[in-house]
Amino acid sequence: MNWFLLKGLLRDRSRSLFPLIITALGVFITVFMYSFIKGEMTDIISTNANFYTGHLKVVTRAYQDQMDQAPNDLALLDVSELQQQLSQQFPEIQWTPRIMFGGLLDIPDEQGETRTQGPAAGMAVDLLNPSSGEVDRLDIQDAL
Repeated sequence: MNWFLLKGLLRDRSRSLFPLIITALGVFITVFMYSFIKGEMTDIISTNANFYTGHLKVVTRAYQDQMDQAPNDLALLDVSELQQQLSQQFPEIQWTPRIMFGGLLDIPDEQGETRTQGPAAGMAVDLLNPSSGEVDRLDIQDAL
């Protein structure tokens, strides 16, 4: 009986070949998209941890209340002394200062009036000091 069914499927390709191709293609697309999305999510989380949030962030209480706005006027001053104190208290952690800022970008027309506006954000890191570890942490060599 099995030989009879197999012979029938092989004779009529529309009953055997097309469903097999469609099923294989569906499985391939499903596995590929699942792996792609899973990899992207992992990469986004890793990049966000290294680039934006880091592992520890030292800020003032006022800055913490408005952290989503990145207010530059509430930034810490004289961080070298604070960094030295933190390095003495927690020597196993690598402390690196960063400047994060945000603002409103204004694009004027010919008369100097506002044509359009949009949010802008930036971050300053210490790339020139090899002991800061920012080049490795932000994976700058591979990105370039």
